[in-house]
Amino acid sequence: MCSRLLDDKIIEKVCNCYNICRHGKAAPQPEFYLPEYWSNFGMGGKDVLVLGLRQLSHSV
Repeated sequence: MCSRLLDDKIIEKVCNCYNICRHGKAAPQPEFYLPEYWSNFGMGGKDVLVLGLRQLSHSV
């Protein structure tokens, strides 16, 4: 299960309770490193990662 944690200055993307990136005032992180075992759902499970990006109307 992946989710986004939002506050007024930093956006974090989290997958299975692991932080995979941060977007702050300096610059967004251009690449994400996601080890295979973080998305391991077990035998017969399907590994699905959905990453939704949206452009903000103003700079963060």
